[in-house]
Amino acid sequence: MDLNQRAVADADAKFDSMLRFGAGLDDDNCTAFILRRCRLEYAAVTSTIPECRAMAQDYKKNNPDGANRQLPPEDYFKCSQRLRRNTEKCYDRVFGESDLWKLLFDEVMEAWQRTSLVDAMLEEMLGVSTDHEGRITVAN
Repeated sequence: MDLNQRAVADADAKFDSMLRFGAGLDDDNCTAFILRRCRLEYAAVTSTIPECRAMAQDYKKNNPDGANRQLPPEDYFKCSQRLRRNTEKCYDRVFGESDLWKLLFDEVMEAWQRTSLVDAMLEEMLGVSTDHEGRITVAN
């Protein structure tokens, strides 16, 4: 999750710089709108990461008292889906603008890919797998 947070922060810093100094904007209001929307979406990711991190840190595979007081796996994945949904929105916005895509490819792609690492971490932690639609199956 730290990697996801760092990737989002790096991308957001580049968006901010482009908005402040006009790099690559050429007085294009549409591009500025996309950058502002991405900043809002990444702010949502940044505010969600601490919640997801706390849930993962509270997970105890084997409780000492033998009680199973875990959240259901769906709750953990709902958190990661919130991360993915917001990074994906920005990815889609930027991808549709070829000039912007050239400038921001690395940062936007990195932020988007890091959400997959969060899912992989949760799958490993919980002993389950998810498919591309988020359906959960028990891992072998």
